[in-house]
Amino acid sequence: MKNILVLCTGNSCRSIMAEALINHLGAGSYKAVSAGSDPTGEVHPKSIEILERHGIPVREPRSKSWDEFEGTNFDLVITVCDAAAGQSCPIFLGKHKKLHWSTPDPAAVTGSEEDITAAFDEAFAMLKERIENMIAYDEFLEKEKGRKSKRNNFLTINNINNHSDNPLPKNENILVIGENGIGDEIFCFQFLKNLAVDYKSVVWACDPKLLPLFSSNLPENTRCIDKQSISEHSDGRYVLFSWELVRIYGGSSTNWSNVPYLKSSDELSSKLKKKYTGAEKKKIIGVAWRSERNGELLSDKSCPIETREIWGPLFKKENIQFTSLQYGETQTEVSNIQSLYGVGVYQDQEINIYDDVYAAASQISACDLIITISTTTAHLARALKKPTILLLHKDSFVHWEFPSSDNFKKLKQKELGDWTSMEGDLREKIEELL
Repeated sequence: MKNILVLCTGNSCRSIMAEALINHLGAGSYKAVSAGSDPTGEVHPKSIEILERHGIPVREPRSKSWDEFEGTNFDLVITVCDAAAGQSCPIFLGKHKKLHWSTPDPAAVTGSEEDITAAFDEAFAMLKERIENMIAYDEFLEKEKGRKSKRNNFLTINNINNHSDNPLPKNENILVIGENGIGDEIFCFQFLKNLAVDYKSVVWACDPKLLPLFSSNLPENTRCIDKQSISEHSDGRYVLFSWELVRIYGGSSTNWSNVPYLKSSDELSSKLKKKYTGAEKKKIIGVAWRSERNGELLSDKSCPIETREIWGPLFKKENIQFTSLQYGETQTEVSNIQSLYGVGVYQDQEINIYDDVYAAASQISACDLIITISTTTAHLARALKKPTILLLHKDSFVHWEFPSSDNFKKLKQKELGDWTSMEGDLREKIEELL
């Protein structure tokens, strides 16, 4: 159980909402209390109103001084106002990690009732996003522990002995070893810019399928190599695995703003756009409806084309050219789309999405909107900062809870296997992004 203290000056609005959110979203793993350096003595009624509106248990909040927690040890102290952040915490709070989440004070807003409510809504949304990110990051670190055995085996097989879990000295030469699937490598590649600033030179050993795309998107003092030749490049370099970059850099929200961090071929993207639409001025929506691993269908992560509640409203949209971004054999499913919904889906036989990632990136760039269940497609679309809606199954990996760009939307099953519950949200997001 992680004990958290949320500090504000008055302990009437932001810290009250943050306390309730942490205890609700992190129930069983986090216990939060809040206090103020100069408490007002009253909880703002709007704070209670917005928490209740969102179904967050309020309990019995009080505006109170941090003096009440003398002798209490906290794992983490979070300040949510700039004034509190500038103050030194009392010595009696003990040793703790400190985070600052600068959040505008909704109580300072004047004007109409609508204006004041909007200010509280904005503060609530900012705090909720940060708390969800904090919980996701902690869950990620817990999962990281399970990767050690696999990494150690890889290091032994390749006779690499200069890897350490401890922080690496700055201004050294680094070798990054890409791990897991292609999508995960694309996800972690966003932190290469941070590495390029912190270290003398960086070599990224990637899946050979990613080599053309990564090599065309490199900052200074970095280069990419085929992971199969890794033993030739490990001497004299400190070794990191790609998912370790999330542990190193993912704790800071500013490090998630690197998008777009990949760029496709403008020439090929323009060519594909003309190819798909011809002389017609249509929007292009790229779709992927199933997920596979090593050629095997992952049924729990796939939404069959026959699911009319999801695909029906989409394929009925007018003045749209639909393009398949689905890898694997798709002819039968594309024929089913034609018979079920009366619409054609363009299949580009000249692009092998699975093997030619560089061309796949250009195909995604040619689209105006991506709707996908394939997380590899989603990782690539996010890296290119293309408007995207990702449909996630209920038990999706925790890294999808990390921050993303405003045009990347995630819809998640409420019950495992039930895609239909996101029908209304999907329609709303399509209208928002298209």
